Amino acid sequence: MKMITLNLLRGEIKEPLTEFLKRYSSEMDIFLFQEMPGPTSRNNMPFLTSTEIKDILSGFNNYSKSYSRNNGHLEDMGFFIKKEMSIKESGEVEIHDSSI
Repeated sequence: MKMITLNLLRGEIKEPLTEFLKRYSSEMDIFLFQEMPGPTSRNNMPFLTSTEIKDILSGFNNYSKSYSRNNGHLEDMGFFIKKEMSIKESGEVEIHDSSI
């Protein structure tokens, strides 16, 4: 099994990120992304959007999940798993208590 975990910086580096995803999508089984961008670009900037990422990784199931940290600031996580792979179980584990 091959897996890549990557901080996408909200898609701000569109061209290199697009090329990277296209290059590795055929050989990876799982992509785990932090700071997923939104469904549309912001301020007409050339950002890679989450919709474009889903199109590039069309051979993968998308299990996107949002979580909250830093006083409610939302960061999006993206989980893309090859469609041929089966998921037996999923869940969540809190590893940091932000109320402390």
